[in-house]
Amino acid sequence: MYEFSGEHGNYFRYLTFSEEDTAWQLCVSTVGRAAVAPGEPYPYKQAEHPSRYTYDWSTGRILDEYQFVYIVEGSGLFHSFGGDVFLSPGSLILLVPGERHWYKPDADTGWTEYWIGFTGKLADSWLASGFISRKETVFNYGVSKSLIALFTQAIEYAKNNPPHTQQLISSLVPQMLAIMLSKRKQPLSEADFGSILAKAIEIFEEHMFARFDVESLTKALNISYYSLRDSFKEHTGMSPYQYLLHMKIQKAKELLVKGEMTVKEISYKLAFDNPYYFSRLFKKKTGVSPSKWNGARISYDLDYWDDEKEW
Repeated sequence: MYEFSGEHGNYFRYLTFSEEDTAWQLCVSTVGRAAVAPGEPYPYKQAEHPSRYTYDWSTGRILDEYQFVYIVEGSGLFHSFGGDVFLSPGSLILLVPGERHWYKPDADTGWTEYWIGFTGKLADSWLASGFISRKETVFNYGVSKSLIALFTQAIEYAKNNPPHTQQLISSLVPQMLAIMLSKRKQPLSEADFGSILAKAIEIFEEHMFARFDVESLTKALNISYYSLRDSFKEHTGMSPYQYLLHMKIQKAKELLVKGEMTVKEISYKLAFDNPYYFSRLFKKKTGVSPSKWNGARISYDLDYWDDEKEW
């Protein structure tokens, strides 16, 4: 058993479990809290953790268990083969077995994190039924007192080690997941989304002639990309990337009508991969090729946006 207790409420413990514990169908392997100061090496107190839990940024790591990692202060970055996601206060990482991943706090801010690791048939059933997903791993729930209270209670059980510690701690995991599921199903309010949409459009306009940058967008909006994407789809019928493509096509129309640039020049100015892709996309969205566009209104201008990338 590995256990560490330090200043500022920092604590972690790695637990073992017996055959009796396994029969409970949900066992906790680790629980902890760490306040990582700006510039401090990460993982926090790396030498105090079992080697299978630590990693460096060049290799990442693969776990054989599930984990919830909750960021309540500071900011940082999560990286996986699905891409990069900016982490801010209220971000929760949901890790699943067998998936390589990296995450770390920003050196300028540090962060405070809570975590709990678990395994068992019950957890596997959550994955099989879709309550936990391999595709969506980062959510922004905001700083929830209810979630913090559950993590804190789990740490207290680990510290005090009462009879049936495994069952007491593991009983908190379904409550955590239930809170996460409840918050995940709550889209942004019209007012909140209106504010975020206005800022997103402002960012898109400022970067109209640049490639789409997921990390910069989510960092500027202080929201996870998954929450942003779901809210965009809910309110506009498009993902953020699709919405930006729509704006780029509108800008292309303006440039074409002016007649000061060739189709190729407009394509590169708007940061499309190549003129052929741009021409094909433009015709798909407007009904005519860029070279034939004269500003006429086409009735199906916005049809079929849902078959583009879901970034």
